[in-house]
Parts: sequence; structure tokens; C-alpha cells
Amino acid sequence: MHPKPTYEELEQKVKELENEVTQLKLKEEQLSALINHSLIPTAIGGSNGSIISFNEALEELIGYRKSEISDVIDWSNKLYPDKEYRDFVSNNIQMALRGEKQDCTEFTITRKDGSIRTADFYTSFFKDGLIIQMVDITESKLMEDELKQSKDKFSKAFYSNAALMAISTLEKGRFLEVNDMFLKTLEFTRDEVIGKSSIELGLFTDIEERNAAIKKIIKKQGYVKSFEITTKTKSGVVLTGMFSADIISFGNKSHLLSVMHDITEHIKDEEEKKKLESQLRQAQKMESIGTLAGGIAHDFNNILSGIFGFAELAKDDTSEGSQTREYLDEVLKSAYRAKDLTKHILTFSRQNEQERKPIQIHVIIKEALKFLRASIPTTIEIHQNIDPRCGSVIADPTQIHQIIMNLCTNAYHAMRDLGGVLSVNLETVEIDSDFAANNTNLNEGRYVKLTVSDTGHGMDSVTLGRIFEPYFTTKEIGEGTGLGLAVVHGIVLGHGGAITVYGEPGKGTTFQVYFPRIITTAIPKSVKTELILRGREHILFVDDEVSLAEIGRKMLGRLGYKVTVFTSSIDALEAFREGPEEFDLVITDQTMPQMTGVKLARELMQIRQDIPVILTTGFSEIVTPEQAKKIGIRKFINKPIIFSDLGKTIRNVLDEKDKD
Repeated sequence: MHPKPTYEELEQKVKELENEVTQLKLKEEQLSALINHSLIPTAIGGSNGSIISFNEALEELIGYRKSEISDVIDWSNKLYPDKEYRDFVSNNIQMALRGEKQDCTEFTITRKDGSIRTADFYTSFFKDGLIIQMVDITESKLMEDELKQSKDKFSKAFYSNAALMAISTLEKGRFLEVNDMFLKTLEFTRDEVIGKSSIELGLFTDIEERNAAIKKIIKKQGYVKSFEITTKTKSGVVLTGMFSADIISFGNKSHLLSVMHDITEHIKDEEEKKKLESQLRQAQKMESIGTLAGGIAHDFNNILSGIFGFAELAKDDTSEGSQTREYLDEVLKSAYRAKDLTKHILTFSRQNEQERKPIQIHVIIKEALKFLRASIPTTIEIHQNIDPRCGSVIADPTQIHQIIMNLCTNAYHAMRDLGGVLSVNLETVEIDSDFAANNTNLNEGRYVKLTVSDTGHGMDSVTLGRIFEPYFTTKEIGEGTGLGLAVVHGIVLGHGGAITVYGEPGKGTTFQVYFPRIITTAIPKSVKTELILRGREHILFVDDEVSLAEIGRKMLGRLGYKVTVFTSSIDALEAFREGPEEFDLVITDQTMPQMTGVKLARELMQIRQDIPVILTTGFSEIVTPEQAKKIGIRKFINKPIIFSDLGKTIRNVLDEKDKD
């Protein structure tokens, strides 16, 4: 028989038990804090199958709160409606409760709101129960499926690309897929990268630099080009890359496609690095000019729409042959000139390359010379001999415009101090075998030859020999990067042509550009019948510019239409929702506060699918005529609005609708 413990011994035992309880509570609190603050969706289950606790990450994943799920059976019933699938999950959980080792299993769960998510499911046993963890892999699975569907089109360009390429989520920047060059250059395995962000992988040496890139992407609505950035490999080697990114869509999801060219070796030499920085600054300057031109064009085209509209209304109210009518005709002539000038500015500042197609090159050159005449002093005469019958070439109109502007600008710089003559000629020439032999880029045949010459200071033989080298320039610091003629040379060669230069000191310079001429079959012009402009239909007209809204009301009203006008897209949507069958046509501006024209059009067509919509815009980089057509918009009109033309467009759209 054991001796009865003393009071002191009992008291000591109680203290020990209290200490153990305190330690257990502390461990429980630490475990609870660890789970609650974990980004991994986690639940703790008791040995009897009850659910003890959830963390917020799990609540967000499954849509249920802890109080809504009582035990493992309830868990299975709610998350796995299919009985066979539910039994499979329950069996895995029971095996974990028995302490049997469980591998990661992929499960499909049904959230409280009915949406389906895919997750990796982990269960592990401990003394008094089990830990259940889920990792949401829905995005990765969707991406995997979509990549499989588009493998033939996408995989070759993506996986074997010489640049580092990655696809990541827009929200948190987690990598969904990367190419082989990404893994090879940065020294990671695919498993180490997928599901992680660039910050988690420690790719950026300077977080502020990374944040600047993100801000640029957001500001450009997902698009950023030629952004220099430093990154580092898994082993810590620092690399310099030229980074570009754009938003791409797979199915109903948008993701970020990023591309980085490793330029580390190219900038080891400090002088080369300075040249690249200069090139980047010039590109950013041109990008700024393009952005500024777009903004000016948008506002100016709205102003011109008002001038055109009120002038046309006033002209309609004056009698034929009156002095006032003549004045109004002059106002309209000036407005048309302003319209053309805005078009030239946009052509000059346009950054994107267009598809090459057969073009009448003489039209592009004449437009460029009109713009040039307005921008250089009258001390320089412009002589032009442009043959309108010189034929067609396969070319990008924007790049042809770039060539003529660059050559003429260089000629201007050579004559700006003393003045002179700038001559521009365009003609058809026949290249024979002798000439082709001395110009390796040319073959025998017919070419369109562009000649740009000046009476400036000219160039010596050494300068002529280096004129097309990148970064070579005869201009003062701050006046040029030396990239212009190199770019021209590249464009000409890319079009299958050739460029030559002749000059002597004090005798000016002459550039000759050859483009292969193509044979086009003339298509006889169809006889146009005059459209009936008037109508009785009900038009919903939406423009946030009060003056343009008023012009729309008056002008369309004079054509016989019933017009309902709104300066708010939100108010217009509400009015349409109340009586969608009352309207026969909608005309809406694109750039408006609260809701754009494209967004309004989508909402209207959700309510009534067959409602025809005409979209107008002063200038927009967000939507193109092709994109508008895909949305279901019938016509896309660039401002300024000429209401006589708008009347024909309205009649065409309404008549086409009647044929549907």
C-alpha cells in the first residue's frame, strides 16, 4: 500500500498540472495563430471527425464559415455533392484519422455559391486529430487546359522563344507558365516557379524598380514596352533585361504576358550602355509625343464636331446665294483643313505597325509633304514632282510616312541656316542587270523610285560611308540620336527595296529609295446612288459634350427623326432599360465619364440584342473599328462628325437592319 501523499506533495502536483495546462494553452494559441495567419487554406479536425477550426484563407476558398460546418461528414456533403466522389473524399479523411500516410490528392470542390474550384488536398494526422489543407490550383488547371487547346498555335512561339517569357495572373502576379529560356537563364525548375510571384522568388534586385514597372503596366492598361530592368538568378547573378508586357486573354480570363530579353552582355561596355539609354529616352519621347497627339486629337475633334454641326445648321437656315452662306462655306472649308491636319498629326505620331498591303505610295508622300510644309520655315522651298501613275507597292503606310518625314527632316537640318530647296520626286524606273549588279538588294525589273534632295552643306566621303550606321550622327548633342537613317535603312530593306545616297561638301545631298513595283488590276468604280437621308425612326443620341448633344438633337430632328438626347451614359442606359422597344437606333460617343460607349453598347445589347449601335470617337487607343465590329457595333465613326455623312450612315444602318 502506497503512503498517502502529503499536502505539500499534492500542492506541488497541482502546480505541475497547472503549468502543463498553461503550456498546452500556449501551444494551442500559437498553433491557432499560425493557422489563422497562414495563406494556405487550413482546417483542424478532431479525432472524432469534428471540425475544430478554420482559417480565413479556407473560408475564402470554400465560401463557408466555420459555424456553417459541423463535422467531416457535413464537410463532405457540402463540398462534394456527388455521392461517389464524396465517399472517396471521406475515405481519404478516415484513413488520415487512422494515422495512415496520405499523398497529395487533387479534388474538385463546390463552393457555397455553387462555383467549382480545383484544389490540391492534403491531410495529415497528429495525436488528437488531423490537419486538412487545400491549395487552390483552379487558375493553373484552367491555364493548363487552355494551353493544351492552343498548343499548336502557341507552344512553338512561347516555349522555344529565345527571350524569357512568362504568363502570370493579373491580381497577384503569380506565374502560371514560363518558357524554357526563363528557367534556363534564371536557374529555376518549373515546380519552383509555378504558383509563385517574382517577389517570392526574389527575382528583383531593386523592389522600387519592380514597383515602377508595375505602375507603368497599370498606367498603360497592361501594356509596357522596352522597360529596362535588373533581375537576378537563383544563384544571385545579376542580369539586365529589356522588359515588355501586355494583357492576353485565354477563354474568359485575362492574364499578363511578360517578355524579357537578356541584354546583360550588350551593356557591359559603359559607352554602349549610354547609347542604349539614349535610344530608350528617344523612344519614350516619341511615345510621349504619340500620347500627346492622341489627347489633342480627341479634344480637337470634339471641338471641330461643334464647328461643323453649328455651321451646317446655320447654313441650312440661310438663303441660297446670301453673303452669310458664303461666309459659312469658308468656315466649313477651314474646318475641313483642320480635320485633315489632325489626321496628319495622328499619322505622324502613330506607334503601331500596320499590316503591309498594296498602297498608292504617291498619296502617302503628298500627305507627308502637306504636314511638312506647315512645320518648316518658308526660307526652304519645297519642289515636288510626284507621278500619280507610278503604280503600287506592298508596304506599311505608316513606315512609308516615317521614311519621307525622316529624309525631309534631315534635308531641312542641312539648309536651316541659309535656306534652300528641298526636292521630292516620285517616278517609275526600270532596273537593268548592270544597275542590279552594283546594288545587291535589287533585282532586274520595275521599281518605284523616291528621290529626296537638298541644296544644303552636303557630306564628305567618310560621312557618306557611315551615314546608315546606328548612333552615327553629324548633329549637335541634343539634336538627334543617330538612329533615324539607320531605321530608314532597315525599313527599306525590310520592304525588299534599296536606298542610296550621293553628296559632296557644299553641293547638297540626294537620297534615292527603290521599292518593288507591283501590278494591280484596276477595279471599275461602281455607280453610287444618292441615299435618302430622311427618316421617322426614334434615335437615342448620347454624348457628354453638351454642345454636340444639342447639335445631334437639332440636326437629326431636321432630318425627320425623333431624337432622345442624353449627356450621361448612365441616364441613357436607364431610359433604354425602361423602354427598349421605343428606340430604333443608338448613336453614342466612346469617351465618357462613368461608362464608355463600348460598355454602354454591350449593356444595351444585353437588354435587346438586335438594337443597332453607331459608335463615335475623337480618338481612341482602346477600341478599333475591328474590335467594335466584333462587339456587335454596326458602324464606327471618327470625329469630327460631318452630319451630312452621319445622315447617310444612319440610313444605311437602319435599312440594313430592316433586311435582317
